[in-house]
Amino acid sequence: MPAFKDSQFDYLFRAIADKYPAIGQSTDSTQFQFTGSPLAANWKTGADIDAYNTANKVAADVNGFYTPNPGSLYNAYSDLILSITPGIDNEKDPTYLNLINQRNIADDNYNAALTKATIAWQSYKQQNTNPKTGLPDETQSEWLSNPLGGLKYKDEYTKYLDQKNDLTSRISTLVESFNAALGNDQKKLTDVNNYSNYMAEDGKNVSKPTITIGGDLGKDVGNWSQQKNYDLDVTLDKNSTVTTPWKTVYNTKVEQHCFSTSVKTSVNTSRIIQDKHYKLRVMVKGFKSYPVTFGGWYSSSYVNPETAQFSPAATVDSNTFFGARSGSLHMIPSQIWVMYQPKIELTVSTETYKQTIEGALNSSVNWVSILTFRFDTSAGSSLAKVGDETTTITFDSPVLQGPQIFGVTSLKEILASSIEGAAEAQEEAVV
Repeated sequence: MPAFKDSQFDYLFRAIADKYPAIGQSTDSTQFQFTGSPLAANWKTGADIDAYNTANKVAADVNGFYTPNPGSLYNAYSDLILSITPGIDNEKDPTYLNLINQRNIADDNYNAALTKATIAWQSYKQQNTNPKTGLPDETQSEWLSNPLGGLKYKDEYTKYLDQKNDLTSRISTLVESFNAALGNDQKKLTDVNNYSNYMAEDGKNVSKPTITIGGDLGKDVGNWSQQKNYDLDVTLDKNSTVTTPWKTVYNTKVEQHCFSTSVKTSVNTSRIIQDKHYKLRVMVKGFKSYPVTFGGWYSSSYVNPETAQFSPAATVDSNTFFGARSGSLHMIPSQIWVMYQPKIELTVSTETYKQTIEGALNSSVNWVSILTFRFDTSAGSSLAKVGDETTTITFDSPVLQGPQIFGVTSLKEILASSIEGAAEAQEEAVV
C-alpha cells in the first residue's frame, strides 16, 4: 500500500471538498484556512455581537491556518481609505496635514491600547481555558465587558477609537472639497445608515458598522442536535488521493503527525500514519458555511494592492495593508465554516497501537488534538476497541459541546512583491 505523500490536512481538505465543493474553490483570489486552535462559534444570528466580532477579523498570517488578527477589519479599512491621496496639490493644505497628523497620533495610541488589551486577553486565556475543549471560560467580548476582567482595557482603546472617529469625520469633510468622490466614500465610515444594532451578552444593543454573518446558526444547531446522522462522514487511508489541492499563498510545512496531546509523550505519530492498517474516519454531525458581508461603509475597490495610492502625509504604504506577513487587510473573510459535534475513529494495527498509543491513553493525558479537533481522553484505554489484528480508538465530542469554527475562506488581497519573502518562512504545525 502506498505511503502518504502529503499532510493529513491535504487529504482531509480533499475529502471535504468532494461533498462541499465551495470549500475547494481556492483560486488566485481566495484561500481556505483551517483554524489554528479551537475557536467557538458562539453566535446565533448575524445580529449578535459575537457574530460581529468574529467577522470583523483578518487572518494574522496567510499560511494554511487561521488565527485572527488582534485588530479589526473595519479599523484597518478606515485607516486605508483615510490614507488614500486626495490629490498631490491638495496634500499641501496645512489643515489637511494637521488633521492627518492628529489621526496618526490617535491611531498610535489606539494600537498601543489595543496591544495591552490583547496581551491581557491572551494571559486570561492561558489561565482560564478548559484544557479538554481548548476554549476559554468567557468569550473575548464577555471578558471585555467584565469590570473584573478586560473592561478597563476596552475603555482605554475605546477612548482613542472615539478620537479617531471624530478626526475621520473632520478629514472626510475637508477631503470632499478636494476630491468629492473620495470624501463621500470616507464619510460612509461614520454614516449612521451604515451602522447596525448588535445584541450584546447583557441584552443591550450596541451600534456598530454593519458586518453580517448570514444564516441562522442557532436554528442549525437546534436541528443538528436532534439528528442522528452525520452531515460529514469521510475516511482517510492509504488509498486516498489529493485531487483538490489545499492551496496557500506560500507553502505550509506540516509535520506528518497524527495527533498531539496535553502532555509530552513518546508517541511515534509518523509510524501511526504509515501503519498498513491506518484509517481515520472523520464524522461531523453538523457542517456548514456562513457568508460574511459588509455594509455600505465598505468599498472593495479601495482594497486593491495594485491600485491603492497613499498620501505621503499618512506615513503608510501598500505593505502596511497588503503585506503577506503583516498586512492588516491581506485576507478579507468571505465564509466562516462551522462544525458541530465531531467524532473520529482512528484504526491502526494492534501491534502499533500497543507500541505507540496505548501508553499515552493510560497516562495523565486529558485531551488529544487530531487535525483541527480536540477531544477529552480522560476515559483512557476504554476509548479503544482492541482486536487481534487491528485496534480502533473512538474520540467523541461531549454531548453539551457547542459549535466550533472549522476554518475560514478569505479573499486574498496580497501585494505580489511580499509573497516571495513570505515563502521563505514556512510555518510548522503539529497535526
